[in-house]
Amino acid sequence: MGSAFYAQTVNVIGAIKTSRRNAAFETTGLVLKLYRQKFGQLPVTTQASGPIDAQAAWSLDRKTLTLGIVNASNKAATIPLTLSGAKLKPAGTRWQIADADPLAFNDPDQPPRVTITC
Repeated sequence: MGSAFYAQTVNVIGAIKTSRRNAAFETTGLVLKLYRQKFGQLPVTTQASGPIDAQAAWSLDRKTLTLGIVNASNKAATIPLTLSGAKLKPAGTRWQIADADPLAFNDPDQPPRVTITC
C-alpha cells in the first residue's frame, strides 16, 4: 500500500481523531485496523440479504477463514452459515466493534467508548 491510501485514512475517512495532546481511533479506524490485522487475503464468494452484509477470505496458507459480518440494523440477528468445500474447527474467535448507542464515538480526550472486543 502506498502513502495515498494512508492519506485517505487520516484526512478523508477520519479514522484517527486528534486533540492537542491525544489521539484515538474513530469507529471507521477500528474497522480498518481490524481488517488489516485479521482479515484473510484470498477472497471467498459470499451471499447475504437484508440488513446483513458479509464477506469472507482465507489466509494465504488456507488455514484460517475470516468472516466479516455487518448488521446495519439495531436488532440482533441470527445468521445461518453454510460452507461448501471446506471443514472448519468447531470453535473460532469473534471480534466485535459495537456500542449500545448507535451514535457513540471516540473522543481523543476521553476513554474510548467504542473498542474492538474479543
